[in-house]
Amino acid sequence: MAKSRFWFQAHWLVGITVGVLLAIMGFTGAMMSFQDPILAALNADTRTVAVKGERLAMPALLERTQAEAQRMNARVRTVTVPGDADGAVRVLFLSGPGEIVRYLNPYTGDWLSGGARGEKFFELIEE
Repeated sequence: MAKSRFWFQAHWLVGITVGVLLAIMGFTGAMMSFQDPILAALNADTRTVAVKGERLAMPALLERTQAEAQRMNARVRTVTVPGDADGAVRVLFLSGPGEIVRYLNPYTGDWLSGGARGEKFFELIEE
């Protein structure tokens, strides 16, 4: 009888532990799958721009990002140009041990004020 009770409690403890871990993995995975819409909602003011004429050519955008990287003493890791006409260009800089996300207006070449709210949270979730 004691063996039966031991195995029941061991099974229960392992089941609860694994169940909680699987629930956390499922929840964080679901959050990561909706990362782009969540970040777009949180950063609507810094991720959208007014459409004014033609976008700058990619070499001009890259020139602006390289100049900003030199000013910040950082390196450009990625430049993401959105498909939407009113989307801002997302630039990821590597600076020392950390990363810095900035947004660039593709029509004027101006850097948009405001940070990338929620980016650090999703980096933590991803890790």
